[in-house]
Parts: sequence; C-alpha cells; structure tokens
Amino acid sequence: MKPFSTWRRAPAGRFKNRQESRKMTQMQSYSYGFGQSLYHVVLSPYKRFRMFQRPDIRKELENILLEIAERHGFQIYEMSIEEDHVHIFLSHHPSQSIAEIIQYLKGASSRKLRKVFPEFYMNLKKFIRFLECYSR
Repeated sequence: MKPFSTWRRAPAGRFKNRQESRKMTQMQSYSYGFGQSLYHVVLSPYKRFRMFQRPDIRKELENILLEIAERHGFQIYEMSIEEDHVHIFLSHHPSQSIAEIIQYLKGASSRKLRKVFPEFYMNLKKFIRFLECYSR
C-alpha cells in the first residue's frame, strides 16, 4: 500500500490550502446536534483479483465512485486505487448507514464496470462454470 502522502485527492486539487483542509475536520450541524461521520473504507474484489492494473480501468472506476457519491449524498475526500483493492476516505450524513454506502459503492461500481469492460463479465461466467463443475 502507498503511504498516505502519495494518495490521490479525489476531486483533482480539492485541498489547495490549509483553510480548505480544515473544513473536512469541522463539525457539521444536523437537526438534532453536531457531529462527524468519517470512515476509511477498503473495498476489494473477490479473492483480491488484480483487476485494477490498467490505467483506463482505474480512471473509469474513480469516475464511477465519485458519481455514486454525488448521487447518494455522501462525500469522498480521498481515494487510492491499487491493483487489487481501493481505499476511500469518506464522510456521510448520520441518517445513512455505512452498510448502505458500501452497498451503493460495490453494487453500482461492479455493474457499471462490467458494462464498460465486458472482459470482467466473461471472467465471471468462466468462474461460475468452474464452480459448477467442482461442486458436484
């Protein structure tokens, strides 16, 4: 894993000065009080397949994850896409559970990646046939 200093900022150049980076650590006001919900999430594909080796796949995955965050109302502060896993640092509103957010990120990104890169779908079909042969 890369050290934190080499992580790529999610939206390019988001934190240009200290004042903007402090916004991330400030408390947010909700209808019932103040608080923060910050999470470091690590997502990995099945059996840690090295499916994010190509730069075009990494770029597409980054765009997909940012689009999902915007659609569902949570914020991705930083993201690092490795060959076999993804690190995401995010914040969300307390009315959303972290389980829902993980479901949105994994489900929608998987569907969209398989649609854009059909080779993922073909590998999945081969793997299912392999399991059917050896499960009898």
